[in-house]
Amino acid sequence: MLVKKSGILSWKVYTAMLCVVLVGTLVGCLLYSRLDAQTLGRICSSQADFITARGQASFSHILLRTLTSSSLFMLVVFLSGFGAIGHAAALGALCYKGMGLGLILSQMYSQYSAKGILYSLFTVVPNAVVSASVLALAAREAFGLSNTYALFTLSDRQLDGIRPCVKLYCAKLLILEAVLALSAGCDCLIAWIFKSFVPK
Repeated sequence: MLVKKSGILSWKVYTAMLCVVLVGTLVGCLLYSRLDAQTLGRICSSQADFITARGQASFSHILLRTLTSSSLFMLVVFLSGFGAIGHAAALGALCYKGMGLGLILSQMYSQYSAKGILYSLFTVVPNAVVSASVLALAAREAFGLSNTYALFTLSDRQLDGIRPCVKLYCAKLLILEAVLALSAGCDCLIAWIFKSFVPK
């Protein structure tokens, strides 16, 4: 098709997108220590009492919360592929995902010091790594389709259309969403196993 795997869909692009997540995580950590209490409270509203919530919530509640969070990011990345200039939305979603992780880790360290970090290594980081990797793959595919749209729009030869590209794109992201669902299930299981190890 219009975009080859040796170009925009290369592993170098995927690595770069993982770096975007890492940069977002660093930014999140820095934000936690620099923002005033009121602003930080608004940003961290969804993460308030994160450890306590995971320790007290039911299995279904943790599953719903984890899957909803990951699926929202996936939706943003998915939609970004259907525009000729959707790259910024995909990168923004990856960066924001990393910022959320950075805020969570910083909050754990702030409240529970080393115990919070140790707890997060077993209960938060595994799902975060999987979901970030999956979202980076989805963003790579979104970049490819977005570039295809751009080339198709600017090209004088529009005989074949891009329906095959869109079909393949949707199939790939559906598979990646299934991986996120599986990761959310594993996250619930881990949270349940470590429920009695919640730091005080």
